[in-house]
Amino acid sequence: MTRRIDEALIVAVGGLVKTGDVGITAEKLVDFARTLGSVRNVDFPCPGEHKAALQQDGCPGEIALVTFASLQEAQHAVANLHGRASLPGCAAASSSSLWARQLGGEGSQIHRWRIIVRNIAFCATESLLRKAFSAIGFVWELHLPKRDDGRKRGFAFVAYTQRTHAEQAIARLNGIVLAGRAIAVDWALAKKHYEDALAHTDAAPEDGARGGDDGAVAGSVGDEVALMDQVMSAVMHKGEQDEGQAPKEGSRPRALHTRPAAASGGEVVVLFAHNLPPEASARDLQQALRPFTRVLKCRTVLDKVTGRSKGTAFLEIADEAAAEAALRACGSDSGVLVGGRRVKIARAVSQDQARAMAAGNAAGVKDKRNLLLAREGEILEESPAAVGVSASDMAKRKRAAEEKAVKLRNPNIAVSRTRLHFSNLPAAVDEKELKQMCFAAVLERLGEKPVVRARLLRDQSKLDASGAPRSRGLGFVEMGSHEHALAALRHLNNNPAIFGAHRRPIVEFALDDARAARQHNMKLKSRADRSHRTHRAGVSPDTDSRRERAK
Repeated sequence: MTRRIDEALIVAVGGLVKTGDVGITAEKLVDFARTLGSVRNVDFPCPGEHKAALQQDGCPGEIALVTFASLQEAQHAVANLHGRASLPGCAAASSSSLWARQLGGEGSQIHRWRIIVRNIAFCATESLLRKAFSAIGFVWELHLPKRDDGRKRGFAFVAYTQRTHAEQAIARLNGIVLAGRAIAVDWALAKKHYEDALAHTDAAPEDGARGGDDGAVAGSVGDEVALMDQVMSAVMHKGEQDEGQAPKEGSRPRALHTRPAAASGGEVVVLFAHNLPPEASARDLQQALRPFTRVLKCRTVLDKVTGRSKGTAFLEIADEAAAEAALRACGSDSGVLVGGRRVKIARAVSQDQARAMAAGNAAGVKDKRNLLLAREGEILEESPAAVGVSASDMAKRKRAAEEKAVKLRNPNIAVSRTRLHFSNLPAAVDEKELKQMCFAAVLERLGEKPVVRARLLRDQSKLDASGAPRSRGLGFVEMGSHEHALAALRHLNNNPAIFGAHRRPIVEFALDDARAARQHNMKLKSRADRSHRTHRAGVSPDTDSRRERAK
């Protein structure tokens, strides 16, 4: 443990030059480092036991190890040294800049604190992205990939030196608008894990809106039934669902995506399959469809972040007749089952057609029941957010997701935009403390003072030391606005700093019953009408109520 703490105080600095060469020398580095903190020791040149590993991580040129007195000083030094092309009183080298990173501790595991930013506008610059993400914490690296022709690919990778900064970036920047487009921010899957997943399955990686080598994508969801099906599948089976779903069953396809067959003179028809179990492979789907049609190739779609199947796939069918046979089989009463789930298929469309459909349907999609909020706060077992979560907490989350899925099958149940449901609360937490937690969360994230109303569920059969009913560890919090509710959820959910790492709050948007809400509103309206009538007649509402009860 001591060795790990000591290495966290050591900052490895590369990109140095030998005395007499043009650039930053070790002597100038040490002089500048002393302005950043208390320097305990300097090793130059770098000892061989560390040099090879640092060079393998990309550390260039001559390397020095600078030991600081505290962890905060080491982190401060990395933020002020990494990427610098010059130092005061030292000429800048034309070919390289300084490379700085902690030798041990959290700051040495930068590959773990990488996030991916999707849906970036092509006009967005690296400086714009860096400015947005630097507001959270020091950005050690920002990579904006480009195509061979120099065009941007629409996504970027951002690396921090601290896990808390990466978590806050995901929580605070996901969904914000940059250069006219709402960006999506999430954990980045390590390249090795992603390649391993591709190597062990006949799968097609997700690339923006593209669904395969030939660019086939599914049509967009345009109705609430398909939207509910998407959310239900995600909640029940923990699989990342596709951003472009198949058209509603029974609707006419807008375009048929085909390409020339390799062996024959006919055309291969591309179909889109969804509602697959996340564990289903391409071979499973091919075998299920074999009695009905000839599948030339099947490619499942993987999620970039988790590396798991998204529950969707693309099928290459031999010809139009075989494609019609597959559509009839999946649309029949018996259907086609894979892993106990009924497969849904539709004709795929091209990228350009999919973009046009998405643009046309975007204004028409109405999530009246707020079903898209049902997955807010969800923690997948294999995701980075699940690291350190106790087995009991994960079991509680799984049960809660299953119960939510069952309730949402009822069309009268909707997801509230302003009311939060809390579970896994310690018995000692009361309404005042719960309210204060939410108030502080919104104040910290948004700098605003929210309106908060909190209520705990209590067990009347069990009393605490004061004789009051004991808390059941469940509660509801009503916030003044959706923005405040979302900020409180993202700050408190799964936060180990609230109650400790082994008992983390489980926060999600509460479910509302439309029937109960209508009855409540009718009672309020009836009471208001009665009050208005009695006021005009000069009779008090209490007297009028007593007369009605007497009748």
